[in-house]
Amino acid sequence: MSSMIPVLAGQNFDNAADFVNALNKARLANKKKWLTYQGTVNGKQLALKTFDVGYLQICDVDGFSNTPPMDISVTEWKNHLLKVLG
Repeated sequence: MSSMIPVLAGQNFDNAADFVNALNKARLANKKKWLTYQGTVNGKQLALKTFDVGYLQICDVDGFSNTPPMDISVTEWKNHLLKVLG
C-alpha cells in the first residue's frame, strides 16, 4: 500500500482557483498516489485526501463532508473543489 503524501504543506490560499491549480500541479507530479492537504482555502478550513483524481475520499470543508462519488473525471474533480470552496 502506498503511503500518503502531504502536499502544499503550510500553504493557505485566498481563493479556490489558485488552490485547485496548485493541487492539480501536485497531483500531476505524484500520479497514482494518495495526496493529503490541510489548510485554509478562501477562508474555509479544508481537510482533503485524494488518490489522483478518480477518488476524492475526504473533502471536509469547515468540518462538513463534501465528498463526491468515486470515479470522477479531472474536470469533475476540479469543478467539485471549486464549488465547495467557492
